Amino acid sequence: MGVQNLRLARILSTPAFVLWGHVARKHEKDATRKSKKEVGMLRNRMRRLVAAVVLLLMMVAPQVANAAPKQVTLDVSYEENALWVLIKDGNQVLDQTSYRLSVEGKSVTIVAKGPTGLVVDVQDAWRGKTVTIKAVARDKTAYADATTTIRIPEMVVNDMYRLYNPNSGEHFYTANKAELSNVLAAGWRYEGVGWHAPTTSKTPVYRLYNPNAGDHHYTMNAAERNMLVIKGWRYEGIGWYSDDNQTVALYRQYNPNARTGTHNYTINKAENDWLVSLGWRAEGIGWYGA
Repeated sequence: MGVQNLRLARILSTPAFVLWGHVARKHEKDATRKSKKEVGMLRNRMRRLVAAVVLLLMMVAPQVANAAPKQVTLDVSYEENALWVLIKDGNQVLDQTSYRLSVEGKSVTIVAKGPTGLVVDVQDAWRGKTVTIKAVARDKTAYADATTTIRIPEMVVNDMYRLYNPNSGEHFYTANKAELSNVLAAGWRYEGVGWHAPTTSKTPVYRLYNPNAGDHHYTMNAAERNMLVIKGWRYEGIGWYSDDNQTVALYRQYNPNARTGTHNYTINKAENDWLVSLGWRAEGIGWYGA
């Protein structure tokens, strides 16, 4: 038995020793009426009683001290480039804030907490693999840790085709092969795949068209989209999606001297710097490719 259990047994048995001492002193006072033999027999009985109490405490104390925390289960699902983790005691969903998560042995940032679970953004290093997820209880006495595995699918991406109009100087971008064919038939030059865009994410890139200048504009800024619509641009919906993991930056440049083709977007930092050296304005990162 451990040191802690022995201490607990001593503490809990103290009342029995006090009782024994009190009874023994009372009977010693009456020793004039009883023989020493009777007093000795009484003391022996009390010693046996105390020994029995201590033995009982020694048997019970380890069970109290070593009570096992309750086992829990992990309910993990993959949705929209995120892991959703529910921690359950049977059918009851536990307080998610009582746990922290690790994936593949490394702590991860929980981007959201609530009754629907813990939300963790999927990292590119997990894709195409079966990863181990562990929920670590902050209070080890109440609930146990839990571990499970889940396979993370590969990211599905679209090739983003880049085209150039030699007459207007505009660059055009699309993932639609039919649109690609139509634009090529109209005399645009094909410049290859500009980048790869995820098929979906939490960050759409909006596409707009200026019917007066014949120019397209692309932005993931909803406020900028709304401002252009007020000025007469046509909103053409979501052109593609930005990578929430911010894997590949798309640099945005602006030509203050042009009427059409005023913006250019590229993953090539050297192209960005070259255009800036020619008088284009660097406008930072437009969005991200996968």
